[in-house]
Amino acid sequence: MTLGQRIAQKRKELGLSQEGLGEQLGVSRQAIYKWESDASLPEVEKLIALSRLFSVTVGWLLGVEEEPRPVGEEELTPQQLAMVREITQGYLSAQPGSLSPRRKKQLLAGLLAGGCCLAGVVLALAIQLNQITYKYDLLQQSVSNVNQNVQEQIHSITRQVEDALKEQYALTSDWSCEYLSTDPEAGTAAFHIQVIPKHYTQDTTALFLAQGDGKTLETPAELGDDHTFSARVEAPLSNEITFSVVFLTGEERIVQQLDTFHDLYDRSFPVLAVQRSFLTHVRDGLLPAGKDRLSYSLLDNYSANQTGYLPVQEEDLSLQLGMFRDGEPFVWYQEGERQVTTTAGQVYTEHGWFAPQDIALEPGHEYYDAILLTDSWGRKRLYPGNSYTYDDGRGVWTWDSAYRAPGPFPTGLDYPLSQEEE
Repeated sequence: MTLGQRIAQKRKELGLSQEGLGEQLGVSRQAIYKWESDASLPEVEKLIALSRLFSVTVGWLLGVEEEPRPVGEEELTPQQLAMVREITQGYLSAQPGSLSPRRKKQLLAGLLAGGCCLAGVVLALAIQLNQITYKYDLLQQSVSNVNQNVQEQIHSITRQVEDALKEQYALTSDWSCEYLSTDPEAGTAAFHIQVIPKHYTQDTTALFLAQGDGKTLETPAELGDDHTFSARVEAPLSNEITFSVVFLTGEERIVQQLDTFHDLYDRSFPVLAVQRSFLTHVRDGLLPAGKDRLSYSLLDNYSANQTGYLPVQEEDLSLQLGMFRDGEPFVWYQEGERQVTTTAGQVYTEHGWFAPQDIALEPGHEYYDAILLTDSWGRKRLYPGNSYTYDDGRGVWTWDSAYRAPGPFPTGLDYPLSQEEE
């Protein structure tokens, strides 16, 4: 129910007319009518008067309490009553001269009544403020929802307009661009492209452009059935390869971009990650020989179903594991095995890469674990792992396990060949 409906309900329960209620509150019948029709709100003092007349709380009238309950001194909490009494006693003690016990009781009762009234006013104001805040929050949410809907509609309309313009000015009625394979040795990736021109004449020919790594390759297209042009296209292996079709009719040459493929160069490498066995050794900055061990994992399960990843045989991997300092090789670890005895007395063989000597980390430098891969075609790829920096404030070494190459996949970074290798 609204505030007006609650006032009307209680008025009728008391058998009062609008005019009769107005007389008791010192307002006109029209004011009561406006309150009950929710055309206006009573002032705070009138709300308190209504709550006392109807024997309900201001909170029930305003709709923040479900059940009406008698209004009285119990509206104040024990803490509030204690505060009012403390203020009252302080006031009486500060009065000049002595007051009779009867006069003190009268003043105390009056101040308590005034405190209750003041508490009622404060409660009503707090309720009104809460309602205003709630309505403001709802308004803000509504404005936010409207803004989001408008933005979505604008985006949808923009996309529809772009699609319509592309359709209107497209040179093709249909096309497809399919990835086939990667040849790292040749530095190319193969695709099959097929297009059907919107407007075809007997002297129309076509060729496909493949752009990547700063290079552009042209491939003539073959004309097939239904005026379809197609070809197998060898594109420069790159992390961004863009394909276009060129239609030639007489001296006219018109071009339309078709599709772009990303990350194919990175995906021509396996996905590797390096791990360190005992990070606690790093905290002291001393990595002991024979105990400091690195290992790696090949994330072949992840890459198996991703476009452009090549199948990898782990035994074909040529790897070096070690530690870099400030971006330069610092120590290469040695591959080997060691015997490990558990606390239960069991002995097992552990394979990995071990530090050839004790390694002391020096403050002021950044260190990180890494794998250096040399693939079957002589390409080198660096896979950084944990990085280690010295915390001057705490006096310990800390590590960041999120040290990775840019991008969503730990596919490493290109590693320059030495002059001898070149």
